[in-house]
Amino acid sequence: QIDPGPRNSSSRSFRLQCLLGYTWGDALLRCAYVLLLGGWFWFQYTKKPSPVSMMKFAKALGKLLYLNLLVVLLPVSRSSFLFSLIGISYKKANEFHQFSGTCTVVVALLHGLAMLLAYLGDPERGFWALFYWTPVHGKVHNLAGAVAGACLLTVGLTSFPYIRRLKFELFQFAHFLFIPAVILSCLHVRKASLYVLPGLVLYAMDLVNRARLSLMAPASLIALNPLPGGLTKVVICKPGFRFKPGQHVFVNLPALSFFQWHPFSVATTAEDGLLSLYIKRQGKGSWTDRLGRTAERLAEFGPQELDRAVRVLVDGPYGCTPTSHLSYDTTVFVAGGSGASGLVPLLEHLVQHWASNSKRQIVFVWCCRAHDQHSWFLEPLDAAKKSLGDRLNVRLFVTTPMLLEDGVKPHPVGLPVVFARPNFYDILLEVKRSSSSRDVGLLTCGPTSMMDSVDEAAHRLTDHSCWFHSHRQAFSW
Repeated sequence: QIDPGPRNSSSRSFRLQCLLGYTWGDALLRCAYVLLLGGWFWFQYTKKPSPVSMMKFAKALGKLLYLNLLVVLLPVSRSSFLFSLIGISYKKANEFHQFSGTCTVVVALLHGLAMLLAYLGDPERGFWALFYWTPVHGKVHNLAGAVAGACLLTVGLTSFPYIRRLKFELFQFAHFLFIPAVILSCLHVRKASLYVLPGLVLYAMDLVNRARLSLMAPASLIALNPLPGGLTKVVICKPGFRFKPGQHVFVNLPALSFFQWHPFSVATTAEDGLLSLYIKRQGKGSWTDRLGRTAERLAEFGPQELDRAVRVLVDGPYGCTPTSHLSYDTTVFVAGGSGASGLVPLLEHLVQHWASNSKRQIVFVWCCRAHDQHSWFLEPLDAAKKSLGDRLNVRLFVTTPMLLEDGVKPHPVGLPVVFARPNFYDILLEVKRSSSSRDVGLLTCGPTSMMDSVDEAAHRLTDHSCWFHSHRQAFSW
């Protein structure tokens, strides 16, 4: 999937950015969805000429929940032909899934609260009517609805960005609660099945298609190496597998967990079916930690022994190459830690397609906590520097204070290292002053706080003489 331009990219062009951080197109889509929900609620609330009551309000919210259940399931499929047909990438669909999921949880909470108030105001039923399994009004099972609401609330509470980043396993397993939530919603009100069916059918088709592709081209693990700084290098061979720089894949190792699929950037540009992934340990006992311990235990294994010991499954690739951001005369890369794995392939892509008489300039900024972490990608950076010469400015930073007397030595390839936190405003100001082009491509990958700092600096420096076009190589799930 090649990104033809800003229309399909996840760019944040500061000329087209609204207050909440969305592009105007994203903001308009969300506003249209909220207006649709409001219109649907008003239609359900007013279609029957009955006296105003809390029960009437609660029922209208329940029918609004039907619509949310329909929409929230549609963007779940990773390779949905529906979104491919209308030109929406998986990442954009996933971002809308997050927004519609938030709306679903909010509406479910409002519906439950309204029902509670309605029953508290009814002396014949009272609070415990919420937990009746026997049908109320001849067709509604309240207990099923209450448990379904609790499941949806759990899914929502475990979907905050902090939990997704640091407790991905918790986030992923909690999402399985959506299955009983859907089943219980259909038991609660039978009409709900008509709304969830389209999304379930698309998701089932997506699962079958992904399983078919995995069986057609099985993957094998040929290298599993522990690296300094808590990183694990995984090399996978998947014959016939084609991908583009900037894309990512989902990886499953049944020996670690049968159900967990984790997304990682492909850190190579080769098209011979070899994928290199750099995976950072995220915490003791986590999936990534177990992978690191497995790599230490099997470090001496050869490709054939490793393939027999550890089975690997690969799903993908997904995502788009930010071609538009790589086409500017000046391109700036800013990576933090293992985030370099998402940007180094894009740098290599530029080097491979570089015109010998080109006047373009590249700045590559890489921040790491420890000096030895720069060894992860020194070889491709050194090769790019030798190929481009002065047209590539590589700036390496070590953010944890260290003393050279403690044994830390300059890199053997001669790339300069600064033992301090980078000042992104000064770096981008220098780029602005030296750039001969009004448009500058800015690509970031790393911790959210770092990317926010880079975007803030770019926003302050963007004016009529220089526009920074920012693109984040990051997962939003």
